[in-house]
Amino acid sequence: MARPSNRHERANRSATSRGCARPCDETRLDIGAPHAAGGTAGPLGVVVVPTSIVLADDHIQFRAALRSLLDEQPGLKVLAEFGDGADLLQAFQSGRLGCAPDLIVMDVRMPHMSGIEAARLIAEMQPSPHILALSMHQEEQFVQAMLAAGARGYALKGDPLPDLLRAIEKVAAGGYYMSPALPGGRPPGSGAI
Repeated sequence: MARPSNRHERANRSATSRGCARPCDETRLDIGAPHAAGGTAGPLGVVVVPTSIVLADDHIQFRAALRSLLDEQPGLKVLAEFGDGADLLQAFQSGRLGCAPDLIVMDVRMPHMSGIEAARLIAEMQPSPHILALSMHQEEQFVQAMLAAGARGYALKGDPLPDLLRAIEKVAAGGYYMSPALPGGRPPGSGAI
């Protein structure tokens, strides 16, 4: 079977392989009409769909503030949020999300199921969304555990917003990201951020 050529085709296949109700995007729409995922159709009727994000963090106020900041950014759309890894995993397994996100931004330490365990289980799903760890923990043991579990990036909650947006962009596009505030600040096996 041929590999899907772009992230939207992969997201569509990902949604249907996990039993999601629908993919997160469509490819055609009436010009200027709003799209369910938050995009609009351009002059050729092609929809520009924002990067879809799911948040998982047990700190309610932080999660709400992060969602507000991300929803204000053009090209980003938060689909759902969860307070722990177990709820996030259950939503994926049940298809409750309704579609497959492009990116999961998740904390490392959460009750019921850590971000490390949730990332490992989600990464085993084929295909799986990209995962960005977002944590206050700078210790190498947490960074290495999240990367080993399948995360493609590690950002710190204290990072400036432009750094977090760069992390989201890189990881959602399939790249790697490490917070510049971490020792080394580079993903494994790469010479640059």
